[in-house]
Amino acid sequence: MGLSIDGLINNTVLLTAILSYHVHVPNVYLAADAPASPGINISTLLGDSTSIRNDNMLHVEATNGMIMVNGAKVVRADISVNDNAAVIHIIDKVLIPPIMMK
Repeated sequence: MGLSIDGLINNTVLLTAILSYHVHVPNVYLAADAPASPGINISTLLGDSTSIRNDNMLHVEATNGMIMVNGAKVVRADISVNDNAAVIHIIDKVLIPPIMMK
């Protein structure tokens, strides 16, 4: 894709899309909720399972003692935000929406 940080900062539409792809709503998923293979697909702010295209879904599964999200490893899970109204899971790479890779 060849994007730099400066390029993203100057392209707010693209930056917003990439960041939105990292956010799941409306449910809170804890690490213990991650199902074993074959996993599940969850919606993001970019789209949901009712969309004609579900390219904007995240695939989550527990494999070999690790939680994976679209191939990214969760390195820290269940960081509580706003009195448990939300949680953050830190992953080891930036996820790019598949639609942007075409």
